[in-house]
Amino acid sequence: MIVRLHETRGGRATGVLRADFATTVTEVDLLDRDPRPAGDRLSLGPFQITTLRLTRES
Repeated sequence: MIVRLHETRGGRATGVLRADFATTVTEVDLLDRDPRPAGDRLSLGPFQITTLRLTRES
C-alpha cells in the first residue's frame, strides 16, 4: 500500500501512523524508489510531500 502525505498550511506537522495489521513502513520517493526505513512517528516540513510504502507482514 502506498500512502502519500502532504503538509498544506506552510508550517510543521507531526503525527503517528497506525495500521490495523502488522506492517513494515519504508519511505520512498514519488516514483516509489529508493526505500529508506521509516518509523511510526512522522514529521513534515512546510509544504513537504512524503510517500510511504506499507508492506503487510506475514
